[in-house]
Amino acid sequence: MTIFDNLVNNENSFTELFKNYFSYDVFRKDFIKLIDLFPSEIIIEYENLTTQQNSNNCRPDMRIRSEDVEIFIEIKVWDTSLTDNQPVGYLNELMRINKKYKGLVLIVPDNYKHLTEYLKRQSEYGFSIPSKIIYWSQIITFLEKESYFSDFILQEFLKLLTEWFIPKKINIDSDFELLMNNNQTPESILKLINLIDGLNQELTKRGVVTTKKRNFLEEYGFYVEHQNFNLFVGEWFHFWQKTGQPLCLSLETDSNHIKEIFLEKALEFAADVPTYYNVTWFTIGFPINVGYQAQALTDCIYTLIRSLENYKETFESYD
Repeated sequence: MTIFDNLVNNENSFTELFKNYFSYDVFRKDFIKLIDLFPSEIIIEYENLTTQQNSNNCRPDMRIRSEDVEIFIEIKVWDTSLTDNQPVGYLNELMRINKKYKGLVLIVPDNYKHLTEYLKRQSEYGFSIPSKIIYWSQIITFLEKESYFSDFILQEFLKLLTEWFIPKKINIDSDFELLMNNNQTPESILKLINLIDGLNQELTKRGVVTTKKRNFLEEYGFYVEHQNFNLFVGEWFHFWQKTGQPLCLSLETDSNHIKEIFLEKALEFAADVPTYYNVTWFTIGFPINVGYQAQALTDCIYTLIRSLENYKETFESYD
C-alpha cells in the first residue's frame, strides 16, 4: 500500500506521476545517466520535460527537449499493447527533427509481452536512430540506493514501482507445505462455506432478510441490513488472518446503544471482546470447536439480530 493508492491506477496517471518525480534533481540525473543518449555535461532541467505532447504524427508519453536534445520516451506498464504507430511513427518524427542529440526510449516491465514485436519493427526501419530499452527493475535499482532513503516521497514511489513491477516473493515454509499438500485443507474450507450457508438458510427461514457476499479471499457470508445498523455474519479474510478466527460478526452503526446490545449479546457465545479492524466495523470472532452445534449458533445470532432491531424500536419510543 502506498500514498498513491486509488490515485495512480492506469498508464496515463502513472506517466504524470513519473514525470513529476523528475523535479527531484537526483532522480532526474540518475535517469538521464541510465538512458545515456547525450553527454552528461548537457544540463536538463525539470522544465525540459513534457508529457502527452503531440508531435506531427506521434504522441510520445514523455519528451526531453532542449536546444540540442530531443528524446521521445514511451512508457508501458504491465502488458500494454503497442499501437500501430510504435515505434516507426516515432522514428520517422525523430528523423525530421534537426538536433544534435536525439533518441527513442522505451520503458517496460521485465518480460514485456510485446518487446519482440517492438524490436522487429525497429529493426525493419530503414534508418538508424539511437534507441534504448529501459526496464522498471533498473529504475527500482537506483531508487534503492542509500542516497534516496531519507526522502519519504521517493520511498513511496519505490514502493509503488515494486508493487507493480516486481513479483511478490512467497515464503514456502514447512507450515505452508503441510497445509497445502493436504486434502483436508480444501475440505475444511468447504465445511466453513457450508456452515455459513447453513446459518444463512436457517436465519432466512425465521424471516431474517439477508444479502450474500461470496468473494472468499475478501469475505464470504451475508449481511442483515437495517435502517439503524448493518450486520455481517461469515468469514472476513482479513480478520481471519489477524486473529485466527474464521467466523465473525461485524456491526456497523452510529448508535452507541446498539453497540452496547451487540457487545452484551455477542459475548454470550463469541471468542473475544469486539474490536475495530477497519474504520467503521465493530467486529468479534467466535470459535469453531469440536462438538460445534449449528442450531445453537443459529439461535444465538437470531436472538442478537432481533435484540438489535427491537431495542431501536423501544429507544425511539422515548424520543
